[in-house]
Amino acid sequence: NAVNAGKEVTVHEKSINKHGWKGFGYIVIDPETGAGAYLIEGSGNGAVAFLLGVGAGAVILTLLNDAAAAIMTGPIGIASIAITLAIIVPILTVYVASLASWLHSGSAADQTTKIKCFTGGLGYMLSAYGVFAAFGIGEIAGKLTGIILSILGISLDTLGGDTPLQCLFNKDPLEIGG
Repeated sequence: NAVNAGKEVTVHEKSINKHGWKGFGYIVIDPETGAGAYLIEGSGNGAVAFLLGVGAGAVILTLLNDAAAAIMTGPIGIASIAITLAIIVPILTVYVASLASWLHSGSAADQTTKIKCFTGGLGYMLSAYGVFAAFGIGEIAGKLTGIILSILGISLDTLGGDTPLQCLFNKDPLEIGG
């Protein structure tokens, strides 16, 4: 809390209503240094979380594709998977722990927004890849994987993920026309 930390806080008398977002903005100033910042209640609008979800989906799909290609090459490919996993698992562990910590930071409303936008981004990436794999040229396994990823991605998006409009612009898709 900025006030408890000895900072001067100035809050608007009324809430701000801008482009569908409603909340409060406030100024925090450190009286000792004069440093200050204008902060918005609830912090970000979810764009970072959405893009992190897209990125996580891309990493997952890249690893799955590389593993499938390595398995098809035989024993040397399988050995390369083991070496790759030995390198990547510690990095992914730190990434997942950092991501989880960030997603669960802030107020309850902020956490909900971050998680829904992350899930939406992940769902969009998986379903887009799934559609390309399902309808592209490939073996039956590729088409089956594509269909499964499409269903998983659409499910993630439908069951809890926000749309890009909601995450990037705080707009409900139904509000766009009016």
